[in-house]
Amino acid sequence: MPLATRIGILAEGCIRHEYTPDELRDALRQRVRVRTSNIETTLARLESELSNADIVLTGHGSLEVTGSDLDEISRLLDRFPERIVELTETSVLASDVLGEGGPIC
Repeated sequence: MPLATRIGILAEGCIRHEYTPDELRDALRQRVRVRTSNIETTLARLESELSNADIVLTGHGSLEVTGSDLDEISRLLDRFPERIVELTETSVLASDVLGEGGPIC
């Protein structure tokens, strides 16, 4: 039996986000954001090279990759001819706590 059914993240005395235990587990996974000069080609190349990763093309013209780390993705991108525009790593939890959404007070 789980100890908690909802977990709240507090920052500056306010609840910033609430999770179920499964949502929190997913939020703790690292996410790598990738933007290149040709995102569609990069997507196809990464999908063929990173068979265990989850790769999503966002509405902002970037890729979000979970299940692989920044070093591995960086090494792959160095082999591709596309120019790297952005390559950052964060966790879903960090973007929820530090993101644009205001605190729930």
